Amino acid sequence: MRKMWILWLFAVLSGCVQDSAVKPLKPRLEPLPPVTFRGKPFFPVGAYDTYKIGEEGDLASIDPNFIAAGGNFADLGMIGVPSAPNYRTHSQPAIFAALEKMKDNPDYEKIAFIVGLGFPLLLDAGDAGGRMRHGGMFKPLSGKLLEAHRGILADAVLELRKHPNIIGYTMDEPENLIWPYYKKYFSDDWERNRDSGLAAKMVEWTNWTRPVIREYHPEAKFFPILGWWTTYEAAAPMYDVLIANQYPARAQGTPEFSAPLYEVSYDAAAAVAAARKNGDGRTVIYMPPMFDIINGNYGIRTFREQRYLNFAPITRGVMGIHGWRLQRCSEEHRDTVIYPAMKEVSGLSAFFLGEWLDEYVTSDHDFATVDYLKKFRERIRLVEGEEDGQVREVRDAVPDVSYCLRRHPDGRYLLLAVNNRREPLEVVFTIAVPGRLEEARDVLNERTLNWQGRRLSDRFLPFGVHAYIFDAG
Repeated sequence: MRKMWILWLFAVLSGCVQDSAVKPLKPRLEPLPPVTFRGKPFFPVGAYDTYKIGEEGDLASIDPNFIAAGGNFADLGMIGVPSAPNYRTHSQPAIFAALEKMKDNPDYEKIAFIVGLGFPLLLDAGDAGGRMRHGGMFKPLSGKLLEAHRGILADAVLELRKHPNIIGYTMDEPENLIWPYYKKYFSDDWERNRDSGLAAKMVEWTNWTRPVIREYHPEAKFFPILGWWTTYEAAAPMYDVLIANQYPARAQGTPEFSAPLYEVSYDAAAAVAAARKNGDGRTVIYMPPMFDIINGNYGIRTFREQRYLNFAPITRGVMGIHGWRLQRCSEEHRDTVIYPAMKEVSGLSAFFLGEWLDEYVTSDHDFATVDYLKKFRERIRLVEGEEDGQVREVRDAVPDVSYCLRRHPDGRYLLLAVNNRREPLEVVFTIAVPGRLEEARDVLNERTLNWQGRRLSDRFLPFGVHAYIFDAG
């Protein structure tokens, strides 16, 4: 692992280890840095929870099958205030008890944890009544109450710093958390500034946590889950690692691939662009849907749909996958969909930590050729009862095919590619790497293809995913 970290750093500093005679095929985009755990880079593969079946709510429960699937990243409770209804079962008492219990579990050492910042801690829940969730009336903290919450947070993170597996802190969709109060009292700001105005208030009202954590747990990173793709850029002061999420769904009984799965590609690209623009070491993890137990008219995702939802964001540059959520997965769905799909991502993670060479590959489907890849809602709130933005044609459309080229520390290459369309597609890739190209092994579909000079031709099924590993001798 130390060797991999040195090679990744060298690749970033030097820009590329390609032969100087080989010319890039398009402009280079700045790679996003990896997340680190115990001082080393790693590629997070998570499903929010780690619970065994039948032990939901037990923060110390780790499903060994989660570990076997390559799971290495999870949430662990929420820091709260003692007056909150779930304080003893989900907050500091439960978190500290779980950490004490897990220290004797060898699987614990394999997981990097992030701890949530509960809604009643972040904001004033005095007018929220029993609605301690998105949609409740949470107000900005001030005065003595703000000072009291700072003290509660300081005490908690000071204790959590003793545990090296705690690598950071998260909050859940602060846009939807502050929206009711913002909508009622700052409607004029919304009319003037729209999503950037909301993002500014989100930073102002919730980012009081950052200096507290910086003081008492300086090694920790900030991993907020942001719910609107329109806030990613303006909310940059809130995150070191942006967790973006989108849950495209098809209705029950509808055919496979009928959902707008390509929304995750658009969302991930927006998150990566925001992190890249704001720089300063920021990076992105993506949170696709991983559930089959939920209210509403949701069709259960197939393995092939889950495979696309996991890999499509990686082709756009994200540096980890953290699905939502294992607690809402039946045993059958875990065994036949979630864990096999996680295992595929984990099995390729050494490539994802390798050298970025995206500028050395192109395809004949680098642009959107169907309308549904060019038009997206202005925002998707992910809250029932709240209206999403209007559908509009976007400047940065999702291409028919998205892909990334990575070089493993041992010299092998991975070309990961996904079809973002509902229809089958014939694709020709052109690559510029030094050496002789002969065979490419699609390890996800157990096929071997032959290069035709510098070109590789292949047929993709709807939302198909191919992972070509090859050498250049």
